[in-house]
Amino acid sequence: MASWEDSLYSFNLVRTTFTDRFGLVIYSKRLSADAALALVEVVKKEKQDAPAREAERQKKQIDALELTRQQNQKSFRP
Repeated sequence: MASWEDSLYSFNLVRTTFTDRFGLVIYSKRLSADAALALVEVVKKEKQDAPAREAERQKKQIDALELTRQQNQKSFRP
């Protein structure tokens, strides 16, 4: 509904649509910029780690299938 800001902070008056209540959202622009930078770094790290995570997921899947195969072999009666 309304907002006020300076170089360090932002103040926003908001109203929820479901309850018709008002709220005041205050945030630090410096901390917001730090958080945005951290998100960029996390995304970059996720992309770097993706191949290793996929290889680990595939290995776990293969190991689970092998364990199931071995259990089935023990109970198999031709």
